[in-house]
Amino acid sequence: MAGGSIFKGIRISELEEMKIIKPPKAILELFNARVADIYMQKEELFKENEKLREYIDFFTATAYKWTSDDSIVQ
Repeated sequence: MAGGSIFKGIRISELEEMKIIKPPKAILELFNARVADIYMQKEELFKENEKLREYIDFFTATAYKWTSDDSIVQ
């Protein structure tokens, strides 16, 4: 089996020769609005997951309470 890298590498001179197409401002604004909504949704889902983890920890901890005779109640 051959070893080595598939990725050739990028030279600065190659980057300097590349032509970059800049979309019109209206398209950039539409893109930014869409991406901003996605990032806001991601942040909300992250917060929701954190809250769900807290609930799981709480209910896991309270599921195993010690009784007065030191036996575990489930």
